[in-house]
Amino acid sequence: FGKDSDAIINDVTSLERERFSSGSYLLDDDLRGGWVKGTIIELFGTPGSGKTTLCIHAVAEHQKKYPDEPILWMDLEKVFDAEYFTNIGIDISPDKFILSQPSNGEKAWEVMISFVKNIAKGVIILDSVACLLSAKEDEGQVGDAQMASAARMNSQGLRKLMPHMGFEGTTVFVINQLRKNIGGYGNPNVTTGGEAWSYYARTRVESSFSKGEAGEYAIHKFKQIKSNYGKKDAITETSILYGEGFDKMKELLVLAVETGIVEKGGSWYSYGDTKLGQGADNVVYLLNDNPDLVQEIESKIKEKYDE
Repeated sequence: FGKDSDAIINDVTSLERERFSSGSYLLDDDLRGGWVKGTIIELFGTPGSGKTTLCIHAVAEHQKKYPDEPILWMDLEKVFDAEYFTNIGIDISPDKFILSQPSNGEKAWEVMISFVKNIAKGVIILDSVACLLSAKEDEGQVGDAQMASAARMNSQGLRKLMPHMGFEGTTVFVINQLRKNIGGYGNPNVTTGGEAWSYYARTRVESSFSKGEAGEYAIHKFKQIKSNYGKKDAITETSILYGEGFDKMKELLVLAVETGIVEKGGSWYSYGDTKLGQGADNVVYLLNDNPDLVQEIESKIKEKYDE
């Protein structure tokens, strides 16, 4: 096939999609094992619905599995919080974590494209699409009509980015916002930055939330609007503890009951012949204090899914 024969894949059976955990047992289940490496993932929803926390957890899990692959966090919204990031488990040391705060959208795209071309591994977090300000808009006056300038810029950026992504390559998480559809037709809420994102993203997740009791946690729902690799239209409901992230022990208990590893009779929970406790909260406390038991239950759940 000539000089471009490197574009031909001889053994297509060797191409397998690698996955890494989302940091949530329940979301991993609905994603059929976790986020797919080397794809674009769009997260959108209402303010405070857990989009950034999803990304922080994803980065922490990626670093556990691929410790030598760097992270590029495009912080256009200026929300970087070193304490929160490290609490959830991200290593923000300079050789592991790159923080970029570009002044306009074109510069942001050049940074991201350069990262994918030259490093070809790792994770990019774009926070957020709504802040990708085109240079034309930046140089104009407030109130100037800039019809679809951001959409054109993003479409071109995605076309330049995609050829350098692929199996085992860079994973891109895109945080987007919702706006009211002023046209009045179709979905009343639309995402910002043009239509290209919905075409290039292989997974699109819409997030929403409601506050839990005493304001200590929030109940979040993550719906897979588009999912090439997960469960179509799956809705994951879970809790996020403020300042801590996913309530993983509560999630583990839910999965253990669903798979029959832990039995629930009334308000009592049992593991084999052992009574774990009465009420979910008490069992969660027990699990937090017994990492060996957690590992044992995790292993049995994995065996169930491998059957």
